[in-house]
Amino acid sequence: MAQHDRSGVPGPAEDVADAKVRARALAMRIPLLYLLFGILWILFSDRALALLATDTAALTRLQSWKGAITVGISAALLYVLTYRLLHRLLRAADRARASENRHREMFEANPNPMFSCDMQSLEIVDANPAAADFLGWPREHLRGMAVGRLWRDREELAAAVAEVRQNPGKPHVKLASFTARDGRVRHVELRSTDLPPSPGGAPRWLVVLLDRTAEEQARLRLLEAQQLARLGSWELDLATGATRFCPVMRQLTAHPPGPDRRLTEVLVGADAASHARLERMLEELASGALPHLDLLLPVLGAGGQERLLHLRGRRLEEQGHAILRGTVQDVTEEQQTRRLLGEREQQFRELVRILPDGLMILREERVFYANPACAGLFGRAPEALIGEPLAGLVEPADLPALRGWLRGELAEASPRMRRNGG
Repeated sequence: MAQHDRSGVPGPAEDVADAKVRARALAMRIPLLYLLFGILWILFSDRALALLATDTAALTRLQSWKGAITVGISAALLYVLTYRLLHRLLRAADRARASENRHREMFEANPNPMFSCDMQSLEIVDANPAAADFLGWPREHLRGMAVGRLWRDREELAAAVAEVRQNPGKPHVKLASFTARDGRVRHVELRSTDLPPSPGGAPRWLVVLLDRTAEEQARLRLLEAQQLARLGSWELDLATGATRFCPVMRQLTAHPPGPDRRLTEVLVGADAASHARLERMLEELASGALPHLDLLLPVLGAGGQERLLHLRGRRLEEQGHAILRGTVQDVTEEQQTRRLLGEREQQFRELVRILPDGLMILREERVFYANPACAGLFGRAPEALIGEPLAGLVEPADLPALRGWLRGELAEASPRMRRNGG
């Protein structure tokens, strides 16, 4: 549980520490004052009695009174000093208890899951109700549970613990995957800070869990969609020159793991002209002369095979920094498919054109296309038939039967058609 009030109010550990310092100071002050009083009393009380008493009997009586006064003053002085000491200790204890209760209530009522951890044994000391609900275990089961039972990746756990031990007193933020009681994986953001040591002296750690499961699942779905679409993303900070590439971008450009290089070093045009055009457009985009980037860039892929990348980007201002952000999509197969479709369409058009049988395509009972053989049957050029109404090409008496056949209502029809000139 936290021992420091984030608003600046001292926590119970600070109150107790201050009380201990004041108690030690007062414990030293009491004997010093008593010693000083005793020395002064010894030095001056006898001289005062000798001046007041002239005979032995009177001196004896005064000596008795002096002893009684010494005891009384000592008792009064001890009472006053010890009363102040006890009053301060009790007041500090009350403040510590009130602060402890306040922090306990904050710990219990906090909506964020959190638990305290023993840094030596890596076991949970206590967990709040939100953590019990989030992880699915009752609080009594979480107490004493090893953190490694929740943290799926043992190597990440070891690295996080080593980092905390190497940098004590500093807050730490980590992303981790926890396993709930029902076996579900919960992706969490861990925010941790040191706590005062336990009564036994063991260091402790306060961990706050922020659920990032939905965000991580959305990120994975986005990554899957990007992989299916072969769509990568990139970002360039114009102030620092730093670049960031998503995993799909690395795959598309065969960029190995490690520090990200400059964008123009990753996207290298297949020829000098294409690369120079890319550099020029990026410079114009960075200066604001170009509103957005839209470029088909041929690049050399793995094995020297040429690939076609569709590069998009725009200039943005975020928190006073100018950045370039965009996407890269591999459209090699798409362009090849379009080219093949275009070739097949041309082949089909040529096949229809040389077909010896008449072929006509209608749209809303008007001629949309007619091949030369069909146009010859009507005694016209193919271009002359385009746009002609069906009613002008068929005998009026046979038009209903032809319409029924076109709608699939009749199995067959033999309408009489009109040639050019009637």
